[in-house]
Amino acid sequence: MKTTRSVVLMLCVSFTASASREFETLRGSADTTQQEASPVKATAADFAWMAGRWTGSVGKNPIEYECSEPRLGQMMCMFRVLDDKNVLGLEFISLEETSDGLKEHIRFYSPSLSADGPAAVTMELESIAPDRIVFVNPTGTRPKRTTTLRDGENAFTSHIEMIDSQGKPSAMDAHWVRAK
Repeated sequence: MKTTRSVVLMLCVSFTASASREFETLRGSADTTQQEASPVKATAADFAWMAGRWTGSVGKNPIEYECSEPRLGQMMCMFRVLDDKNVLGLEFISLEETSDGLKEHIRFYSPSLSADGPAAVTMELESIAPDRIVFVNPTGTRPKRTTTLRDGENAFTSHIEMIDSQGKPSAMDAHWVRAK
């Protein structure tokens, strides 16, 4: 079950890490002594292209994602992963504008909606380009980083990097298409 939770977490995070063409990156100040980078500037409205239903797979397991239209600086999404006979896990995701930049909050649930895994994971937007976006987990390692590569308006691939409790890195990829 621990592996299933990790797969669900990584797929969900990677999906909502997808970017629109309207994003722009804020650079640090002109002062070269500044050590901390400025937060990446983005809004929930920049993710409007994600509204609707998406399907994909990781290996032989089907995955599904459905997102609302962004409103009032927030967007919500639901995620489900299945195998041949069972729903393996569910997630609820909120993409939220904060004074510290765009955050992605994720809650994990069993198929019967009991809490499953960590209470929540928060990912921070690290970088963005028209066809690439990166979210990072500043306090955890599962996942540590998600990179989404956009392939037009109706498809993308998510690359998820993790580090296990022994410090061993691993990665996985998920392929998504817009459901018709």
